[in-house]
Amino acid sequence: MKWSVFGALALAGNCLAAQTAQNIVPPTVPEICGGLGYSEHTPTAVNSFAERSTVLRHVPVYLYVAREGRKCCAGLTLAAQTTTSKSGSFHLGATSLAVGQYWIFVKAHGRPYRLLVQYDPKTKPEQPCEQTSWWLDDRGGFWKQEAEPPY
Repeated sequence: MKWSVFGALALAGNCLAAQTAQNIVPPTVPEICGGLGYSEHTPTAVNSFAERSTVLRHVPVYLYVAREGRKCCAGLTLAAQTTTSKSGSFHLGATSLAVGQYWIFVKAHGRPYRLLVQYDPKTKPEQPCEQTSWWLDDRGGFWKQEAEPPY
């Protein structure tokens, strides 16, 4: 399986700014599911690096109801939670969620990661869960990528 390093880096750069429920346009998703992966960058020479990607197994994933102008996640309502499988896949409670904005929260490699998403089950899925990846990186990025998942 090949990953687009440059595409992933471009998307990650968009995720590095602090997010609140009012200052970004979150991705709209019909389901909150897919594979969860981690990308680590190691310098190899001047102005170059090697990227190593791994699956995040048995990692808790939380979904909080977003409130306008509020950062994730203190004081927000927990809407759903799950743990990634051995293969890194997860699915967050689509049957009980109302249309609206949610924060996905993951703590991995000692660092908290947060991503705001717009949940709308009536939108047409870009790809099925099996082809959706959610990526974290060692620079603090968290993004959704439509490609083969890391499992």
